[in-house]
This record gives sequence, structure tokens and C-alpha cells, in this order.
Amino acid sequence: MERGVCAIRSLTAGSYLGEIALYDHRPRTATATATTDVRVLAIRAHEFERLMDTLPAVDRRVRAAVDRRSRNADLEAC
Repeated sequence: MERGVCAIRSLTAGSYLGEIALYDHRPRTATATATTDVRVLAIRAHEFERLMDTLPAVDRRVRAAVDRRSRNADLEAC
């Protein structure tokens, strides 16, 4: 993942991105560029919200990841 010209994180199989924008209804704060072949599942905001409402355990896990990423955002500066 990149913010501006800085690489801030490498994602692996099973990773996800864009969830912060889905929670706060704002544009994404980073861009992902694949360096290998990938499979992508795109979820629209209303589908994401329904999924989080239907599966509270998944909602808690994703919110915990959002919290971690938010706390670590200052450390990701290049």
C-alpha cells in the first residue's frame, strides 16, 4: 500500500484494504498496487454495512484492525 510516494505496508493473502473509507464514508487514504497476480473482492458500502451487521465477530475484528492502523499511521511516514 502506498500513501503519496511512500510504501507503507505490504499485504499478503487474506489481507484487506479500504475498510476505513467504508466505516467513515470518506475517500481512501492510500492506494494499493499489485506486484503479483491477485484475486480481488470488491464490496460496495451497502454490502459492507450489511455484512458487518450480520456478522458482529467480523465487525469487531475489522474495527480492531482499523484502530491499529489508525494508531500506527504516524509511524508509517517515510
